[in-house]
Amino acid sequence: MLDIRHIDHISQVASDPEPVVSLYQKLFGFEHAGAWEEPREGYRGINLSVPGRSGVGWEILAPTRADSFVQRFLDSPLGPGLHH
Repeated sequence: MLDIRHIDHISQVASDPEPVVSLYQKLFGFEHAGAWEEPREGYRGINLSVPGRSGVGWEILAPTRADSFVQRFLDSPLGPGLHH
C-alpha cells in the first residue's frame, strides 16, 4: 500500500487550453495562478489553483511546436487528457 502524503499538482494536456481553463473556472471554481512557456521544449502551460485546503495545483499544457513531447502525447492513444 502507498502512503501518499501530498500531491503537488495534476497535469493535463490540451491542444487549446483556454476553453478548458474557462470551463474549470466556471464549473469548479478553479482560479488562474499563472502561465509560462518553455520555448526550447515546445510547450506552454497554465496553472490553476484548486479550491479548498488541499493545496493541489492543476496545470494545463499545450504544444507550441509539432515536435514537442506534449504534441506527441496529444497524438498518442492517451491524449488529450491527464498527463501526470
